[in-house]
Amino acid sequence: MFLSDDDMLLAQIAQRDQQAFAIFYNKFKDRIYTYAIKLCHEASDAEDIVHTVFLNIWLRKEDEPIQHLDSYIKAATINTCLKFIRSRKFEQNAQNVLKDSFVEEHNDLEDAFNLAESSITLKKAIALLPPQQKLVYQLCKEDGMKYSQVAEQLKISPLTVKTHMQHALRFLRGYLLKHGDIITALTLGSIVR
Repeated sequence: MFLSDDDMLLAQIAQRDQQAFAIFYNKFKDRIYTYAIKLCHEASDAEDIVHTVFLNIWLRKEDEPIQHLDSYIKAATINTCLKFIRSRKFEQNAQNVLKDSFVEEHNDLEDAFNLAESSITLKKAIALLPPQQKLVYQLCKEDGMKYSQVAEQLKISPLTVKTHMQHALRFLRGYLLKHGDIITALTLGSIVR
């Protein structure tokens, strides 16, 4: 049986080969982004969808082979977009009802170690952000403020806050990918909401 380069990359990814994943990511990110932007019409949402699709590919089990890669990518992107849209609507409804956030606890020691390691890399990346992006990122992520609250506090427009966050997230994702922390880079978009 002949295996294509993509099949070999997928097999390596199933074995948690980060270098194969980085090659696969660079090869298909633009195609997935194009599908996502057509469906959701927002650049930041499309970027989140791209990262979610890749995260799902990374987390895919070894015994779940992908037969037709192009069809799989398109279907995965469409399904992720639909889930994203449903999630947004649910989140908006939930925010009207709930004011407290819930923190999921992880008792697994390995998860704690990986989280600590990722946190150190992320802190290094945050320290490299331009001052205004760093401040906006910290207010949104660490203080849990909404864009409108940050805008009011800093006396800038909510659109400027959103732009700073997009630039900060793009830089942080790139830094984390460059330093081998692929999973944190992919989940970074969902951490900040």
